[in-house]
Amino acid sequence: MGAPKYNEYWKERKKHGRDKLFENPEEIIDLAQNYIEYCTNNPIIVKELIKSGPRGGDVVDIERPRIPSRKGFTVFLGIDGKTLWNYEKDEKYKDFFQSFAYVCDLFDSELTDNATTGQANPAIAAMLLGLKQKQDITSNDQTIKGVAMSRDEAKRINEDLEDSV
Repeated sequence: MGAPKYNEYWKERKKHGRDKLFENPEEIIDLAQNYIEYCTNNPIIVKELIKSGPRGGDVVDIERPRIPSRKGFTVFLGIDGKTLWNYEKDEKYKDFFQSFAYVCDLFDSELTDNATTGQANPAIAAMLLGLKQKQDITSNDQTIKGVAMSRDEAKRINEDLEDSV
């Protein structure tokens, strides 16, 4: 038989909830350094086909750098992204804010450096960093004002242009 309804046995517990994953902010920085070392020592192996020459048609292993990232860090730690977000933003963990901000900036810097040197795809890096490419080629940063016209007016203007050609 289970416990009676509306009991208050829970009040007798010695602790509530699970333990913190990290004891102190410095531990996060140490783990980040371990993760970066892991990335450095474990490059991604890509199989590539030699296209020409005496070894043409051979498949070779090419090492590509494993670039540290927030997602990779969560996998390395064995936690999910929400847990990382909690340590980065939740008021309960405000002692950890600065350490997580530093670690995330470190990963973003690594990604930017690798993208600018050709070690990572710049388009994917920009997407992961939340950057947008903007190019204004028509308006010189001025507001473009549209012209409202009916379909009949547009058709008449089009016919006039065709007649003049």
